[in-house]
Amino acid sequence: MINLTSIIRQLKSSLSSASPVSLDIWLYSLVFSLGFTYVFLTWILDVAPPSSEFTEYNSSRLNRLNEGNTTDTIKIIMLGDSRLRYATYTDREMEEILTVNLGVPVKVTRIVNNWAVFHDFSQLTTLLLSISPDLIIIQANLLSKGRADIANKFISREYLFWRYFKSNSWNPGDLDQVALQHEMRCLVLNTNETVEERRQRGARWLHFKEGSLSQNEISEFLENTTARNIPVLFISIPITTAGKEGLPAPVHPPEKTIEEIAEPIDDLNFCDIVHMNENGRAIYSNWLSTLITQKLKPNSP
Repeated sequence: MINLTSIIRQLKSSLSSASPVSLDIWLYSLVFSLGFTYVFLTWILDVAPPSSEFTEYNSSRLNRLNEGNTTDTIKIIMLGDSRLRYATYTDREMEEILTVNLGVPVKVTRIVNNWAVFHDFSQLTTLLLSISPDLIIIQANLLSKGRADIANKFISREYLFWRYFKSNSWNPGDLDQVALQHEMRCLVLNTNETVEERRQRGARWLHFKEGSLSQNEISEFLENTTARNIPVLFISIPITTAGKEGLPAPVHPPEKTIEEIAEPIDDLNFCDIVHMNENGRAIYSNWLSTLITQKLKPNSP
């Protein structure tokens, strides 16, 4: 930490020839500037905006939902974190299954972020609502997750480096954005991570306190979906037995209905503690496609 007292003493010594009045004014101005900078960095930028690359890439994907549609095309949007990515088939595969089940063309866009909170999607919500999707599916823990303070400061620092020093750590390029949305291989994960390591890493990125920015944003978003008569489905995504026993469980608002798969998914169907492998993904995606079909076509078997 910067020792302001030591700095002031050194400045006074080196500037002893200056007049007392002008020196005091100069020192007070310096202290004020440092204080203002500190407040600016830790308060105003404590929550950095979502990555513009993330926003632009997924805005383009959302816009494609409105291209080449027939009057009966069903549009579905899914929001979540990396667990949703590993738990569900690709957009194209989900579209093929649901088109058969519903008997009409279906378009699916799944948007995820690692360690996601709802604030990550905040720059997309206006566009998302304007599309008027037939169904929005939200990973249930987005209802209660907020960004941990230490993660806010880390992201804000990366944002400042990007904005003023052209670093790309906050705004990764197109290839990284593609991987963020579509990478589902176990080999890219740390499959040796212990439950305690996962818990500690989660604590650095997330909290489940009430009144977070993300919770306020998702509440406003859900008010807008209700006003526009856009149905929303909240889904729970299973994790391993060890994960359920050792990781903090989010507390979902009691007024929200959370859909859960009834069939247990064996621990062998996971890459690591929380991400499903190909077998788990097939089980969960088949359940989810049936759930969506029942939601949009209630009389289906």
